[in-house]
Amino acid sequence: MHVHTRTGMAIAGLKSGLRMISQEAVRFFGRLGCHPYEGITEDFDERDRLIAHLGNNRAMIMHNHGVLTVGKTAREAFILMKHLLEAAEIQLAMEATGGELIDIPAGYLQKDGAPIQSTFGPEGASIMLDVVKHVAPAIPFDADRLDRLMDEAGIDILVATSKHNVQYLLGGHRAFFFESMDAMGLSRYLPVFVYPKAGREKAAYFGHRMEGFQKEIHPFWVSESQTNSSGTLDAMQKAIDYIRKSGVKPRRIGAELGFLPVDAGAALRSAFSGSELVDALFVLERLRSVKSPEELRQLRIASESVIESMLAVIAHHGPGATKRELTEALRREETDRGLVFDPHQADMLLSLHCWNPLRS
Repeated sequence: MHVHTRTGMAIAGLKSGLRMISQEAVRFFGRLGCHPYEGITEDFDERDRLIAHLGNNRAMIMHNHGVLTVGKTAREAFILMKHLLEAAEIQLAMEATGGELIDIPAGYLQKDGAPIQSTFGPEGASIMLDVVKHVAPAIPFDADRLDRLMDEAGIDILVATSKHNVQYLLGGHRAFFFESMDAMGLSRYLPVFVYPKAGREKAAYFGHRMEGFQKEIHPFWVSESQTNSSGTLDAMQKAIDYIRKSGVKPRRIGAELGFLPVDAGAALRSAFSGSELVDALFVLERLRSVKSPEELRQLRIASESVIESMLAVIAHHGPGATKRELTEALRREETDRGLVFDPHQADMLLSLHCWNPLRS
């Protein structure tokens, strides 16, 4: 990540560079590269020099130019940049006072001749980032209830592939790149969620490569998540490989048969020819039918917002309004209230519009 912020360019113009005078700066001690100014250039050879001056560091000051950070993920590079700019801003504020600054003693910056490891791991990545990255979210549904429902149905492992049930099982994740259409080249988008009965620690998700950055921002709760597939067969094969590797020996596999593409279903049947493939849609419907207090709260907010939207449309449209006009008006009212517009609600609105007590 490379920026030309006022703070970054100011620190890049100081001969002293980033001084060890604040706790924010300490995290960059011995881990900050420097690249001399080469003018406004399009010389591709500068890339090699940039890499050489960065070395094994995760941050670099580009003299008279700006600052740069790198990370294993975009998130990590962004947070490192935040800390670097904060350290620079603190230094500039201190220097602006004109007072004598206190440099942090070297003994607090290194141990046994090496930079301290209080904020950075052995590879230069922030330990703070790694801790945040590995804290898995809580399971967003009643896993004990799902285990009981699967047991009653005689299902050993669940393979969910509908967008709405995958969204529910992952706690709200929905690939917005495929929000309107699943078609993709010669195949289609297929999310695959795997859940072994009484084996929540082996739950897994297999999604499209376009979902990778969503996973980085909002990590999934499952122990295994791969967002690198492309197409139905690719996603299902990754799920099959994982099931085999997990050691689960399913007698009956529960799948959403109405939401399982033919090619993916055939691959699943072929891979586990000794297993029976049964429909798990009813199990998932029963699981979702019992709402948590938070789900009820969200349903109440959504229902009230939909009703408010419909009443607003009815109040401003009289006889002669077309279905298209009413649908577009409802879309605007709902999106203005933070809802995702569902065209099916327009039919409900039309039936209400035929009998409008506001015009009686």
